[in-house]
This record gives sequence, C-alpha cells and structure tokens, in this order.
Amino acid sequence: MSALNEALDGYIVALLCLRKRLLLPNPVDSYNAGRKDTGRGDTAYRPRAEVPHGSTGHALSLHLPAEGRPTRSSRTWCQRDSIAPPPMKYALVVLATLAALLLLALVFPYTGLYDVAADRGHSGFGAWYLNTTSTRSIETRAGGIAVPADLAAPAHVARGAVAFSQMCQTCHGAPGRERSVTGQGLTPTPPRLSKAATEWEPSEVYWILAHGIKMAGMPA
Repeated sequence: MSALNEALDGYIVALLCLRKRLLLPNPVDSYNAGRKDTGRGDTAYRPRAEVPHGSTGHALSLHLPAEGRPTRSSRTWCQRDSIAPPPMKYALVVLATLAALLLLALVFPYTGLYDVAADRGHSGFGAWYLNTTSTRSIETRAGGIAVPADLAAPAHVARGAVAFSQMCQTCHGAPGRERSVTGQGLTPTPPRLSKAATEWEPSEVYWILAHGIKMAGMPA
C-alpha cells in the first residue's frame, strides 16, 4: 500500500511540475522583459519582486541576487534544475494503471452492459477484432497442410458437391438458393461460399471445415 501511495505522490508531483512549466515564466525571461532603454545606448533594469502565477492569485518570487539580476540558477523547482520523482515512481504509476485496466476488464463481464443479442450484430470494432483474430489464426495453423495435386479432379468435385448440399447449403445458401431461416439468423452471417472460397487458400478451407470456428456457428 505504501508503494502505491508513493507512486501516486510521484504522479501528482509530475502533474504539478507540468502545470508550473506551462504557467510560470522563466525568471531570466522576466528580467529581460523588465529591462528598458534609457536612451543612452544601454539599458536599465526595472526590478520585479514577483511574477503573477497565472490566474491562481499566487505569486512566484524571483529571488533576485544582490546585484538585482536573476541568473540561470534562480529557477523554480519545476524548471530545468527541477527535482523530478525517481524513475521507479513512474514505473509504479504505469503498473498501477495497467492493474486498474486489468481489473476493469475482469469486472466488465459481470456488469451485463455488453449486448450479446444475435439479431443486433457486432459493433464495428468488435467485428474487426473478431475477423482479424479469426483470419490470422486460420492462416497460421493452415500453413503446413499439404494440398492434393488432383484436388480439382471430377471425382473429388462430385463428392464435394454431395457434402455441400448435405452440410453447408442450409446456412450458406447455394447458387440459385437462399440461406435457410437458421442461416439468416446467425451472427456473423454465413458468407456465400462461391465468393468466400476464392478469398482462402485450399489448405485454409480444409482447416475451417475440419476444425470449425468458435463463436461463429461454424461446426467442426
């Protein structure tokens, strides 16, 4: 618990430092802004004891040296010579943030906020995520499958047509035939195989038929 408190302290310090960097002028810049032309070829300094702190109503002391000129060393604690929190605190903040996100991911399913209704389909991001995951998974696992040299032989085509009419046509439809009511109610909608088959390698089609696809209604 103490480590978490230290991490939060470091995070707050970093935010305050960034805020001061955005709001507070550099003392040397304030000194240059306070100089005025005397008309004799040189300049004189108009001392400024304080610089307004943005809109907060506070003021930042310039801590002028004895001769009245600010130096590069007379900066606030959050400028170049600031004392920043150690790197370990930043690491703890990152770890705490990741832990919070993981906890949120674990709790989210119990909230019931995600709609699993099949008649509403997936969100755009959900469809992209699932399609990309499925495609890359199939491509990775089907790479080592050897394709028969006589795959397009008439005997194989005839056997495939029988299997298609018995097991595939109901959901995917066929040339001149629409999907059944069951196929129309699936999410995602089963693709037309006359088109989808041209987008996959023969080895990938075989892997899909042999193993199916989880959460897609595609049986093994």
